Amino acid sequence: MIETAALPEPSPPIAAPSIAVIPCWSLFEHPVTAPTEGAATRDLTTRFTAPDGRTFVFWGFHDDAARRRWRFRFAPDQPGEWRFEAHFSDEPDSVAAAGSFTCVPSDIPGPLRRLRANPIWFADGQDRPVLPCGLHVGDRFTATNFSVAARARFLDWAQASGYTLLSVASHYLNRDSERRGRGWHTPRLWDSALRDVNPADYEQAEALLRDLATRRIYVHPFAGFFGRNSEFPADPADQERYLRYTLARFAPFWNVLHNVAGPEPLWKPEGYAHRLPFAEVDRLGGRVRALDPFARLLSVHNMSGDDPFRFSEWPSYTTLQGGPAEKGANWAALHHFVFRNHTGDRPIYAHEVLWPGNIFHDPLSDDEVRRKALVLLFAGVGAINFADMDGDSSSGFSGTLEPVDARTGRHAAMHVAWTLFARHIPFANLRPTWDRVSHGIALEGSTGELWIYLPAGETTELHGAGTDAWTTRWLAPSHVEACWSEPTTVTGGRFAPMAPDCDWILHLALQPLIGQAAPPSETAEAPANVVELHESLRQAPAGAVLRAEAGVFAAKGWTITREGQLAWDLGRHYRRATVEFQVRGALDQTPKRILFAAWNEAAGTDGDRLTQAFLQIRLVRRGAQMRLTHRPGGRSFGQDSTPRVWPSAKQWVTFKATWDTAGGDCVLWIAGEEIQRGKFNAHFGGLRYLFLGRDNYMNGYFAVDGATYRNLRVSGIEP
Repeated sequence: MIETAALPEPSPPIAAPSIAVIPCWSLFEHPVTAPTEGAATRDLTTRFTAPDGRTFVFWGFHDDAARRRWRFRFAPDQPGEWRFEAHFSDEPDSVAAAGSFTCVPSDIPGPLRRLRANPIWFADGQDRPVLPCGLHVGDRFTATNFSVAARARFLDWAQASGYTLLSVASHYLNRDSERRGRGWHTPRLWDSALRDVNPADYEQAEALLRDLATRRIYVHPFAGFFGRNSEFPADPADQERYLRYTLARFAPFWNVLHNVAGPEPLWKPEGYAHRLPFAEVDRLGGRVRALDPFARLLSVHNMSGDDPFRFSEWPSYTTLQGGPAEKGANWAALHHFVFRNHTGDRPIYAHEVLWPGNIFHDPLSDDEVRRKALVLLFAGVGAINFADMDGDSSSGFSGTLEPVDARTGRHAAMHVAWTLFARHIPFANLRPTWDRVSHGIALEGSTGELWIYLPAGETTELHGAGTDAWTTRWLAPSHVEACWSEPTTVTGGRFAPMAPDCDWILHLALQPLIGQAAPPSETAEAPANVVELHESLRQAPAGAVLRAEAGVFAAKGWTITREGQLAWDLGRHYRRATVEFQVRGALDQTPKRILFAAWNEAAGTDGDRLTQAFLQIRLVRRGAQMRLTHRPGGRSFGQDSTPRVWPSAKQWVTFKATWDTAGGDCVLWIAGEEIQRGKFNAHFGGLRYLFLGRDNYMNGYFAVDGATYRNLRVSGIEP
């Protein structure tokens, strides 16, 4: 007989004031009773003050239709004494609740975040790098008419198998369609007939959140706040009320990720009653981001292909679903797909990319499952949502959740890939690189070390290696106990695997030349004092470094690809200078494209986002923008770009900009017209490294493909 008892009830949240000691990241909760019945507009606003003085303004939630029983929640992230108070909106002068509690250290890992020093990877609440192991589960998982024993049996199996992230199909809303949520009594947070929330259904979802938190498992709600074929508010005022209520209840849980909508709101709009076009998803994403004081990670479930929201400000991770090529064993297409969707400032969650057995994915052997997982990881994917199916997305083990239905070979293959990558690859310090090797998928460290995955056991060549000597190590990643080979030295840039009949991981570390002096520090000031730089760009400048395969020089100037980059070292840092150049091409750009940049660090990349300073001239939203960033000083300057009427691609346009890092104005002109004026947020020592075309700010910030530059002049330089 199938059990239909209530969902499991693990230990309740800690309430105040009876318990004044709260473990870090655990759920603090306080009940409040309103003095009278309240209208639908009544709110309960809370303010929490951290031990270090930070304040968090949040709100509570009601438990009854009369809006008299209220609660508020919080998740403290810092040991020490926390203070709080709460006020009802219709009685703002009265304190509904006030008190304090002591937060103590705990073994709770804390919420998933972006790794501060390298935000393409995930981190836990203490900024320790993590590699979430994800599994997709069907709609029945949250249903009250799914056997309690079966759910516990599945979770015991998932926990023992090392899964730490579940993508749950009908967690917030019921996907009311055949073979999805229909017939399963899953949470229905919104009642469209009443145009109000269902508090009891929130309790149902929260019981699972608590159980999963106890098991140290993170949760991704596949259908999000606004799910296909489900009930959700359509009126903007209702949407705001629904989001506030849902965040008040769910956001304090440390193990939640946010998802605006799913699946694929832009692909099948009829499933959303045509209410979620791009602009509406974009707006709702911005509202979730603005309303959540905990800044839980936020994305949207995307249709096949590139992420259309990768240039939006609100997502903090990217959710990808591959197209036909990426849903098979085409490693090159998969590598390119992932790489072009990197933004540099958020991790990638490969959601519907590795779903063996799904009818829309090519069949994969267990060995191909392992290789595909490694391709994704070496391409810089921060988390994989694996699935075990036998038909549609509700089929197979991911549908039944019965461990006897699991294809054990598939799961073992994933375990090998995840374990070897986490054990042997220092991924937290690495970023994907596209053009260093002829074959394979490469991750590169800040010192030039490379970790290369060769899924077909190919021989690979390192571009620009010359006669350099490299320390090489090889690892055959076919089983979890695989170990590195003894290091050997290879001179030049050609590397052949130890055996060509399997896949390999290659580690390369450049050996210093005998007697070679240490390279000069990037912050050291050279004695040279460049007072003017003038390049026609009809031929390669002698003093510049040209990015490989980044363009051609001719009588008309330097014509570039989107990777186009010329870099100069001025020899020392300069507080003031003026730069001027001419460019023609497709200047009417919507995504961000870099025309010129000046940096204080040679890497020209945002690195740890702690020490960098730079000026960028960007094309964006059909206009132009001057970006001024000095990380130690805080907020950057970057006014919104106003759309312009650009001339034809054959007409030259003159750009001119000045920088002043000693407190003066920085100015951008286009064709003699002042466009923007602003200041760096603090004084600093100046800029030294120039980039024409793209810099290395982050992946996805390219140059203008096909643009031509001429007559670069840097003048008025003052140390």
